[in-house]
This record gives sequence, structure tokens and C-alpha cells, in this order.
Amino acid sequence: MGPGVASSYTVGGKVVAIPYQNQVGVLEYRADLLREYGYDHPPRTWGELERMAARIQTGERAKGKKDFWGYVWPGAAADL
Repeated sequence: MGPGVASSYTVGGKVVAIPYQNQVGVLEYRADLLREYGYDHPPRTWGELERMAARIQTGERAKGKKDFWGYVWPGAAADL
């Protein structure tokens, strides 16, 4: 838990509550593919993500991986 989140559950220096659910977004990526396509860092913006994913997808599909996707996301509602 980050310091900003933890402080909202602390009173007088003592933890008085804990979050029931913690929902955060994360980006998982394949460092090997980033390196292979000349990138030295993961995407930092949505535009950069789009460009990098498209380039990697195009390259992987050219190698015969016709079902390769450069970016996927869980678009359906999750059962929580």
C-alpha cells in the first residue's frame, strides 16, 4: 500500500482500518519483445503504448504469428 493510501487508514500514527478491496490498474509487458523491437523502456503514455504495440504486433504477425496481439485488456466486468 502506498503512503497516500496508507495515510487515509491511519489516525494518530496507528492503523485503524484496512481496505476491503484494492483496485489498481497495472500494465504487464514483455521486456524481451520491447528489447527485440528497440525499446529501452515500457510505454509512458497511451500514445506511446499504441505505437509500440502496433509495431510489435506487425512484426510478430510478419513472422507468422497471425493471432498475435500487441495489446489486450480485460474489457468485461469482473466478478468481485
